[in-house]
Amino acid sequence: MIREIASIPAAPQRLVADVREMKLLLREVLGLHRALLESSLSTDSKLDVTNERLDLALGELGGLNDKLGRVDRRLVTLEEELLAVRNAVREIAEIVPDLNRGPLEKVRDAIGGE
Repeated sequence: MIREIASIPAAPQRLVADVREMKLLLREVLGLHRALLESSLSTDSKLDVTNERLDLALGELGGLNDKLGRVDRRLVTLEEELLAVRNAVREIAEIVPDLNRGPLEKVRDAIGGE
């Protein structure tokens, strides 16, 4: 159709120039369209990979949270056990005579003297 219009002898030169310019612009638009399409497909592919990696990371974090919960419960248990040991050591320290005291003082403590 454009060729038919361009071949008309009475077609003004301006019209032919405009048609050529539109043709060039359409080629540019098509090139941009292709580039955008390729970029979009590449981005989609990268997003798919990123989403897969994110899913894996979230799964690992869930496992880590479970492990941290177990560690936290174990620390609470250990704290209770250490408190019991500390209390037992204090009780023993009150019962056992001072080991830095001399032999006569130790004998006196053993028989109940002051």
